[in-house]
Amino acid sequence: MLSVDANVWVAARAIARRAGNAAAGQAAAERLRRHLTLSLFPLNRRLLATAQSLGLEKLLRGADALYAATAALLRTPLVSWDGELLSRAGTITPDRWLAERR
Repeated sequence: MLSVDANVWVAARAIARRAGNAAAGQAAAERLRRHLTLSLFPLNRRLLATAQSLGLEKLLRGADALYAATAALLRTPLVSWDGELLSRAGTITPDRWLAERR
């Protein structure tokens, strides 16, 4: 299962903006909504407080702090190729994550 915070909807808006087409963003959001292995984690006070704490402690950017907080609250690894997350947030690369499951 893939768990993400509700910040993922920002991606749908970014798609619409880049495409200059609201329908493209709406289609992307709908595909995410219907994804069978996607579990949404709502933005709430607990997530925001955890993101604030981790963001300050690890000097993370706003969205990165939300990703790290989501993983921490779900007690799951944060998987990313983002260099800043790898160096500051204890993130693992997708290659390493896959290798550990073989």
